[in-house]
Amino acid sequence: MAHEFGQLIHQNKDPFEYIWVDEGAASLSEFINFGESAELEAEANSWTLNSSTSLRWWDGRDSDAGSSFLFLSYLADKLGGSSAIRQLVSNPSLGGNGVESLARSPGPGSTPVGKTMSEIFANFSAAVTLDSAQGAFGFSDLDLLEDCSDGGFCRSAISAENDQWSEAWQSPGHTIEGWGLRSFRFTQGDGFPLSIMVQPDRFGFEGAVLSKEEGSGTWTMENLRIDANDGRGTGLVPGFGNATSEVLLLVWFNSLFDDCDFDFANCGVLSGGSYPSGSFTVSASQVTSPAEVSIDSISGFDRDGDFLDDSVEIGIRVSSSAFSESLSVEFSAFTNNSLHDTAEFTISVGNSDPEVMSVWFTPPFTGDWAFTTKIRDIAGELQDIAQSLPEQISNMKPVGSGSISSNETQTWSNSYIFGGGYDSWGFGFQNGSFGHNETPQSYIWDLGDGNSSSLKNPVHYFTEEGDYLITLIVRDQGGFFSEVISWDITVNDTSEPIP
Repeated sequence: MAHEFGQLIHQNKDPFEYIWVDEGAASLSEFINFGESAELEAEANSWTLNSSTSLRWWDGRDSDAGSSFLFLSYLADKLGGSSAIRQLVSNPSLGGNGVESLARSPGPGSTPVGKTMSEIFANFSAAVTLDSAQGAFGFSDLDLLEDCSDGGFCRSAISAENDQWSEAWQSPGHTIEGWGLRSFRFTQGDGFPLSIMVQPDRFGFEGAVLSKEEGSGTWTMENLRIDANDGRGTGLVPGFGNATSEVLLLVWFNSLFDDCDFDFANCGVLSGGSYPSGSFTVSASQVTSPAEVSIDSISGFDRDGDFLDDSVEIGIRVSSSAFSESLSVEFSAFTNNSLHDTAEFTISVGNSDPEVMSVWFTPPFTGDWAFTTKIRDIAGELQDIAQSLPEQISNMKPVGSGSISSNETQTWSNSYIFGGGYDSWGFGFQNGSFGHNETPQSYIWDLGDGNSSSLKNPVHYFTEEGDYLITLIVRDQGGFFSEVISWDITVNDTSEPIP
């Protein structure tokens, strides 16, 4: 009765709602009024024991009723209780859009579970798999059991697991409907990083990696990194078997066609009249060899045209035996054992395929320069270091700039002269880019009438009529001088004298 009465209320408030939301709210109403029942348990367990079936497609299966009940229970648990469900039911937004609207404006005392359906589904998937007391990763009002053979609500079944790491592990042929779930467990690591890869047969797959900290038992979640070129997902867990005792991989298919009733009338055009599904293979292995870096070449060249090499292109090679790994690459420049410049960026490598790239360096002064490249993993642990022998690189000339207040003036009238320029040096990730752009160290003005100045912005008057040439040379910290730049100025004596 509570189930049907809940549906009548929902129909009155939101008559066009998708069936999966309507049925989930009705089953939740039944649970709130009467508690657990054999029918609710059977429906919920039909999904948790085969969670590859879709949450968002209603096809009249017991698993459809079970997944929608669990999901609506999760929303009520984390986003404000009964008031959250009332907000969802009265919202004219349908399906996932209504859920996202609720997540953006939850009730008092709510627990953050994400703002998008993908984020919310990830946390829900963690909750039905773990039922942890930690934040978004469990239920408060439902007790999900790992062993439900004697009755009760079951946790989501693990699709495959591995605890032997003498060789790479692979589990192929996992089929899943859009917005269904597959989960995988990994234990008994040897302290090396654990590399995980999901290879789907189509784009749209997403996933999350849950890692359990050995000391505290706390779980952390990281999204799989999805390759935009082939849809492949990868993850890396440091200290597997040491700092991390257990790893769970959650995989779902974020299909473009999502909310859908069984007759497909309200879910867009579906090719062949079937709900989207896909398959994937999971691979996992320990990374027993650290990532590697090498400096392959250092090529000097001349930027300023004085026939002295004042810059170098440094070619490096980075590789990792992980399926995919993000590494921090740090460059350092030394002369006379003193560090003068550093630069850092992040690179993704994997499958032992080397990534070859270049950086550029221009020194602040002439000297014998040596370079060091370090790579660190996402935990900040040093993986490898490469060093070069010193080689002489010259200073690059600075560039001067400036202006004068007017190209015509009167005798004894002040002319305002402005100097500037720049001294570029340091690492750059593109040819012609520099990490530093400093002002010149000194300014040398020839004012054209036998006077000079070392001020940046001198003020000068001329006592005689004539045409004069003002010139500027700037000097940088390395002692090099810029090319000469000049301005013509004409001085007249045509103004009336002031008595």
